[in-house]
Amino acid sequence: MHLREWLVLYRDIPSSISGADVVRIGFPLNAVASVLVALLLVASAFAGRKLRVAAVASAGMFQVASLLVLVLSRYGGVGGWVERDWTRGATQTLALEIGALALLALMTVVVAFDRRTGDGHVPRSLAA
Repeated sequence: MHLREWLVLYRDIPSSISGADVVRIGFPLNAVASVLVALLLVASAFAGRKLRVAAVASAGMFQVASLLVLVLSRYGGVGGWVERDWTRGATQTLALEIGALALLALMTVVVAFDRRTGDGHVPRSLAA
């Protein structure tokens, strides 16, 4: 979403506008970070429990930060950037951010109740 919004709306915003760097630089950085977090989550599926916990926690913190910046940009400002309107793109981004947080909450439950050992094997005493 951030990459699409940047390509369509924010790429050519003049740097003279207050807070323009928040969207001119921040949106592409958010898109790259999103891809990296997604790759980390995929990789963690094949790793030990500690990496899964770290990946889900990192992704959760990233999502919370993204959601917070989106909301703050509408109700106060971030780095000088203020938008008062909830555009279609902003509303879609809000929905995706909340959906991502819900999925991460589900992943947290799955990781918390994962009975496998760190090497991916289920101990005999726990095997059903």
